[in-house]
Amino acid sequence: MVEAVRGNTAHTGIDLAVPKGTELHSFATGIVTKVFDGSTNIGKGVMVKSQDGTEMIWGHMDKVDVHQGELIHEGDLLGLSGSSGHSTGPHLHFGEMQNGQFIDPSKDLSALQDHIGDTIIKQPPWWDLWGNITYHARENFGQLILDFLGAINDVFLALMDNIVLLGGSTLIILGVSGFKNGYRYAFLMFMVRILIKTLLGGNI
Repeated sequence: MVEAVRGNTAHTGIDLAVPKGTELHSFATGIVTKVFDGSTNIGKGVMVKSQDGTEMIWGHMDKVDVHQGELIHEGDLLGLSGSSGHSTGPHLHFGEMQNGQFIDPSKDLSALQDHIGDTIIKQPPWWDLWGNITYHARENFGQLILDFLGAINDVFLALMDNIVLLGGSTLIILGVSGFKNGYRYAFLMFMVRILIKTLLGGNI
């Protein structure tokens, strides 16, 4: 499945949801002016300068099959799509430049989609499973941490309630039996409980 997932809004291009390992073919004749090695946000990718001077960029690729300076023609294989660089999941980033300035590439979207093949790299089952796990883990990592901390907070507050209830009751009984500081310590325990639950957001 190939679909646009982000428009040309301060993003310098278009993102297409493309499964990892999909063949990416050039839709124009041109010269490969740059091959991105994966060390930048765009990850692995290719820049091709077409005959009319437009520079086209394919990014977040998994594999690049062309070299800088190579002459390519329409239909030639550029490489395979992926999720390299600053990416939250498999997709293709495509952008265009003229005279050093990014332009709206949507005019070539249809041609771009027509040159995205259906061949997928066959990965072992564990790879697909692990890929899904790591992708969703990255997406939900912040929420998972918050939920975990919230659970710890709830357990701590419940444990503190039980300790204060048991300890305070014991101190009150000791106070009734003649332990002169029993009431004072019981009062102090309840005040500490109120302070801690107020700070941690528990129900007083």
